[in-house]
This record gives sequence, structure tokens and C-alpha cells, in this order.
Amino acid sequence: MTYTLWLADYADPISFFDILTKNNPQNYGHYDDTVFSQQITAAHNQNATNTQSYWQNMRTAAKRLNQTAAVVPLYNMTESHLVNSNLNGVSYHGGWRKRLYACLLQIIVWVLK
Repeated sequence: MTYTLWLADYADPISFFDILTKNNPQNYGHYDDTVFSQQITAAHNQNATNTQSYWQNMRTAAKRLNQTAAVVPLYNMTESHLVNSNLNGVSYHGGWRKRLYACLLQIIVWVLK
């Protein structure tokens, strides 16, 4: 068992999944699963340009992580804003977070199907 932290670089689950591949230096827990690895390899290679197949790889990889209990999330970074509806002219630059959260929510929904 190991404790680690990762914040995605971009709004795609593969940013998280890549860490759990066998040869990733940040795979501190030495997770190694053939089914998971096949899905990630396919997503990077033959399915990289096929949106439907790529996302099927992501769903299958996420399900496999859940089946093998590879990751146990202990903390989820969140951000809150208390904003008065009469406040004008404020610009929030958290668009990447919204895309990331939307992507992660989609993964959760697909995994639960």
C-alpha cells in the first residue's frame, strides 16, 4: 500500500490512468493488471482516433480499477465560491476544472452502468 497524490494535467481520465501503468515511475504501489494495461495501450494506440472505442477503453479500465481495488480515494480537492448575485464584473478562470469534473462525472456514470 502506498499514499500518493495526483492532479490531472488535462480533462481526460487517461491523465489519471497512465500513472497506474506498469512502467510509470509514479506507480508507487506497483499496480500491474493485464486487463487494465490492455485497455490503456489500446486507448493510446489503435483507438486513439476512434472516439467511441477510446471511451469504451476508458470505461473498461475504470471498471477494472474498481474490481481490483487499485485506488482508494482519501481526499478530493474541491473549491467553493460564495458569490452575491448582484456582483458584476468578476471573471473566474476555472474552466479547465469544470471540464475535468464533467469528464470525471461521465466516467463515474459509465462505470456504474
